[in-house]
Amino acid sequence: HKLKNIIKSDIIKTEEEYNMIKNKILNQRKNKISKSINYNLIYKASKDSDKIKIFHEKCDNKKNTLILIETNEGIKFGGFTTQTWEGNKNKKARLLLCNFW
Repeated sequence: HKLKNIIKSDIIKTEEEYNMIKNKILNQRKNKISKSINYNLIYKASKDSDKIKIFHEKCDNKKNTLILIETNEGIKFGGFTTQTWEGNKNKKARLLLCNFW
């Protein structure tokens, strides 16, 4: 499946969902990032653990991160930030929350 070669996500299931998320990120942050987006899966709660400590071990000091969440009820949402994750040290980091669906 071509989409799985672009973004390794169990949450994004169709090219339509992928394009919607990509366009929202590019439209909202168009002056901050280039038109191409490279995706690297750095943390997956169902694989790595849902502990916040593990999240920060994997995600701290990373910029331009996309967070995708799907609840047990199937509700999908997420966020994007250009700033780095730094555990509890960085109080000014902002996650641009989006309801992508």
